[in-house]
Amino acid sequence: MSPILALCLLASCSGWTRSAEPVVVKLPELPVELTDCPQPLELSKHVPAGGIGENRMIELWGRDRAAAVSCRNRLLELSAFYGRASAEVGRITP
Repeated sequence: MSPILALCLLASCSGWTRSAEPVVVKLPELPVELTDCPQPLELSKHVPAGGIGENRMIELWGRDRAAAVSCRNRLLELSAFYGRASAEVGRITP
């Protein structure tokens, strides 16, 4: 085999081999603002001096609880989506 042919074969093989050091792509962590739900209201700070009735207290508690459950569900969806996206980005190598 001629030396020129051997060099051509070696040069063409170099495009088929992977780099010795793979590039790892990783998404940053989600910011705290997106991973934590607000704490429930402390009613003692928001109740007027005369107080509020039991029905109003139950209504406010129900709203607060519904908001907390809704926030938690959105947080779980966001975390799952971000986890899948992060895993997918990690598989891509330039």
